[in-house]
Amino acid sequence: MVKSLRVRDTYTLSLGKGESCLIRFLFGLLRMDGCVDLMLTDVSSRKGSVYVQREVSIKVNEGHKLTPIDCRKIAQLSIEFILGSKNSANFLITFSYRYHGAKNRRISLISDQYLLLLKYYDGFTRFRLVPWRGLFRTPPKAVLRMLLWESGFLK
Repeated sequence: MVKSLRVRDTYTLSLGKGESCLIRFLFGLLRMDGCVDLMLTDVSSRKGSVYVQREVSIKVNEGHKLTPIDCRKIAQLSIEFILGSKNSANFLITFSYRYHGAKNRRISLISDQYLLLLKYYDGFTRFRLVPWRGLFRTPPKAVLRMLLWESGFLK
């Protein structure tokens, strides 16, 4: 029996009531953007596991284009949410993987992508994490932990 490589689980969480939950979460996204670390994973061209460099990038969907997040963009989103001119935002979280192969050549692996759907209504902050594409070397539960840790909801 062959297992599907596609992860189909969707995770929905409520972060609580109040503007502070929303702002903590948005600035947690900003802290997570650009993070680089090492992780151990299997690579098809090699026997066994290899350490790869994992880099996180987060972009916000603005109409028909994806824009990288920065302090200005997060502050603007916070104000729009609080003033009520916006009640949802969509983000694309990408995990890129690279390692050094023979002759110190940089080899890129297939990236993992997740959709993050953020909603703020009636004072409550909720988000949904949807696996989008990739091999999901970084599993959805690990992404959830990263999001909650960087936002200060996990200690």
